[in-house]
Amino acid sequence: MKELILLLGSNLGAREEYLSSAREMISCSLCNILASSSVYKSEAFGYQSDNGYLNQVVVGLCDVEAELVLKKIHEIEDVLGRVRKAGVRFSDRTIDIDILYYGDMILNSPELTIPHPQIDKRLFVLEPLSELFPYKKDPRTGKKIQEMVNSLRKC
Repeated sequence: MKELILLLGSNLGAREEYLSSAREMISCSLCNILASSSVYKSEAFGYQSDNGYLNQVVVGLCDVEAELVLKKIHEIEDVLGRVRKAGVRFSDRTIDIDILYYGDMILNSPELTIPHPQIDKRLFVLEPLSELFPYKKDPRTGKKIQEMVNSLRKC
């Protein structure tokens, strides 16, 4: 069993309900959630939007292949009304679920990168992550989560 750390985000509709539904669906179809961060508010990242995001980190233990984790996450997003537009990377969404870490795995494939490649550049990821794992070291950079938070806050 590996520790699976996910980021949930929502900026459309009943945002808190989407986060709750995502947690429930993850627990039922992927892994039992052992801990959840508080819910954090943030602005849209990478595009302009009038809708603010709610973000939360959840952690569970999982024993399936990383590619199957991604497939299950996409199924959950689809059920919760996530719309993907061809060629559009950032847009408003009912739910977004990102794999941040999967144990100490380092994976770089066309479909999936673990750890998430932008963790160290996104305070909306690092803040809820540091609530649960301030001393966790990123397997790619060796930096502790709290160090990454402190670096971004200085900017």
